[in-house]
Amino acid sequence: GDKWRDGSSERLLYFATILYSVGVCHLALNHNEQAAESFTQSIALREEAEEPDGIEECHNQLGIAYSRLGDTRKAMASLSRGAGGNYLSEEDTPGKVVGVTSLASTLMTLKRYEEAQKTIVKHESNLSVYKTRDDKKSEANCYLVLGQAYLETQQLTLAVEAFDLCASIRQGLDDDDGMQSDGIATALKRKGCALFSCGEMQRAVEVLEEYLSLVSQNADRRVFISKNFDDSRREEVDACCMLGRGCQAMGDMSSASEALKRALALSHESGDRTGEAKCLIAFGELYRDIWATRRACEHIERALSICIELHDKAGEAKCVTLLGMLHFARGDTIACMKCLEESLALCKQSVLSSSEAECLMNIGDVHRQQGSIAQAQAHYQRAARLCKEQMDPYRESRALTGMAQAFMAIGEPYRAIDKLMESMDLCKVVGDRKGECACLRFLAEAYSAVGKLPT
Repeated sequence: GDKWRDGSSERLLYFATILYSVGVCHLALNHNEQAAESFTQSIALREEAEEPDGIEECHNQLGIAYSRLGDTRKAMASLSRGAGGNYLSEEDTPGKVVGVTSLASTLMTLKRYEEAQKTIVKHESNLSVYKTRDDKKSEANCYLVLGQAYLETQQLTLAVEAFDLCASIRQGLDDDDGMQSDGIATALKRKGCALFSCGEMQRAVEVLEEYLSLVSQNADRRVFISKNFDDSRREEVDACCMLGRGCQAMGDMSSASEALKRALALSHESGDRTGEAKCLIAFGELYRDIWATRRACEHIERALSICIELHDKAGEAKCVTLLGMLHFARGDTIACMKCLEESLALCKQSVLSSSEAECLMNIGDVHRQQGSIAQAQAHYQRAARLCKEQMDPYRESRALTGMAQAFMAIGEPYRAIDKLMESMDLCKVVGDRKGECACLRFLAEAYSAVGKLPT
């Protein structure tokens, strides 16, 4: 009944918060109608309590639910009252590329980006205060928060520096706090992951091995991270998977396999099904790289079944994409495109713009290798525009590189050079050394085609 409506404003807000949480759960399970109903009820209660805090976020989530249900009008109306209120009136409205679902994701990304920028400004200011006071513990904590914010805004070089400084200060403190979540272990792990994103595989492997060694030396791992035991194991699983991918990128398949076996054992020990799926995907990619396509398919299909069981749409989309590219490697183009289109649909339904851009680039790669250059360029261009909207220069540079390769395939090296220069500038901004090297390699080919040396 409505007996709880007879209470105070605090009581109304209490139930509004519960309904919002229920809506988030429904949204995660893709129960979009129930999610929309829960968010609508939560908004009504907040309005009745005359409490504006939280209404904007409810409208954001409600807009995503409506976009998944295909109700564009209601989605736009909700988003305009949520995070989209500050952006929808602009001439260059975000989300024009792929409709309202992308718009929802874009607006949420803009909000997260703004929050990360505020965090950076705040903690860079705090940092000078801590240095003046010679408060090393607070300084280390500040660097850790800054590193994470730099990651969220794709400033990878700055992130590596921040995590490195955090770890160095913690090592100098030499106290028990160095083992907590704001301490050396977490700083090392995040530094290793940031180095991997930068393409500095050797350094990434060294730092991740140092992190895992530090974890294994401690008899009671529960004190390593100020979370629960299972969460600390998930951190280890993630680090082992990243270590395996780093070794794989350097061609050390034996070490990569050992790291992934350790990750799989840890995920089984803690009952971490998400971690198990991540390990199986990594194993699938490893087998793919050594052309053991049958075993690669087996591992990715096992991961796919876990992702479906967990209602993990992002993981499901990744698995289907990998299966599609394996079909392509085996020469089955029809099965490949079927998988990639299915993955693209999953990404659009679940507002996974980074995965959607990856999928578009994979489709572009397939079309380019088949000689369908116009189709390839169209998909690369959509991916690049989507990444620009999402403020994702890391993937935007990849899409631009793909466009350059397509131009080279039809004998237009000058246009390829323009795209490669644009891509290389983005790589420098982000700190992606691997991407920058790829651009330089393709630039050499393009300049060779026009009879010039790169300047």
